[in-house]
Amino acid sequence: LCLKVTTFGTKIWEYRYKNPDTNKEDTFVIGEYPLISLSEARTKHLELRKLVVIEKINPKSRNNIDTFEHIYNEFYNIWKETVIEKNAKQQYNLMYMYCMKYLGHLSIKDSKPIHIVNALKPIEEAGATSQIKRAKTAISKTFKHAAGKGLCTHNPVSVISLDSFKQHKEEPH
Repeated sequence: LCLKVTTFGTKIWEYRYKNPDTNKEDTFVIGEYPLISLSEARTKHLELRKLVVIEKINPKSRNNIDTFEHIYNEFYNIWKETVIEKNAKQQYNLMYMYCMKYLGHLSIKDSKPIHIVNALKPIEEAGATSQIKRAKTAISKTFKHAAGKGLCTHNPVSVISLDSFKQHKEEPH
């Protein structure tokens, strides 16, 4: 962990490390001081160091590893082997048609309940209210998968009630 002072006097926290991909010296900018305090920089430094030293992951390429989309695809590839192919394809299409544009790019650990609600609202607006529960379940299972890998500590889906959305009314046959 280093505090670099630029020629303009700006102070920047950097993590200098040996890139596991190239075996060359590299730096990762943590943030600007005083916006990022010493304790915040140390915490981030330890997180990045764990990636490099233990997991052999370049922190600069990490951005795609902990996104919701990446974790969902990991989960989906395991889950699809346990269900009927038709159901797996329906869930995958549902997630990509409605949810990925809101969740896909987000870091799994930074996702909040409002992000989940925003991803489910278009399903409600399309009148496919019976699919909200299916998408909510898939999102929840994705967070449980991520928690099992140590990528997040909570499941933001757990605080979202289906009562927040219009419910599908089933007509008697």
